[in-house]
Amino acid sequence: MKDGGLSLKLSSQQRKKIVGRTFSSARVCTFPEGDIDSYSHTSEEKIGVMLLNLGGPDTLNDVQPFFFNLFADPDIIRLPRLFRFLQRPLAQLMSVLRAPKSKEGYASIGGGSSVRKITDEQASALKLALEARSG
Repeated sequence: MKDGGLSLKLSSQQRKKIVGRTFSSARVCTFPEGDIDSYSHTSEEKIGVMLLNLGGPDTLNDVQPFFFNLFADPDIIRLPRLFRFLQRPLAQLMSVLRAPKSKEGYASIGGGSSVRKITDEQASALKLALEARSG
C-alpha cells in the first residue's frame, strides 16, 4: 500500500501466506501483490500494535450473558449518577429482550461470534508482516 499505511517487502513465499486477504469485522479486502513496497524512516524504528475488540459470544448459550456483561459495563452505557443503581437491572432487562433476535443472527453465521477468529487471523498476519519487516 502506498497511501501511508503499512508497507512491507516480503519474499514470494511470505506473500502467498498473507497477501490477498485482509480480514475485518466489516468486510474482506483484497490487495494485488504489486501494492506491497518497502520503505523505512529509520533502521531502529520500533513498532507497537494493539488489536482491540469488544468480544462476542462463542456459542448461542453465551449470547444473553454476553449482552448482560456488555450492558452492565458503565463504560458502554453510562447512566447519570442518580440512576446508576439501575445499571444491572437494566442490563438484565435489555439482555433478555435482545438475546432471542441476536441468537437468530448468530445461528445464521455458525452459532457464535467470529470476531475472535478474525482478530486472531489479523494478529497472525501482523506478526508475520512485522517479523518479515525486521528481517
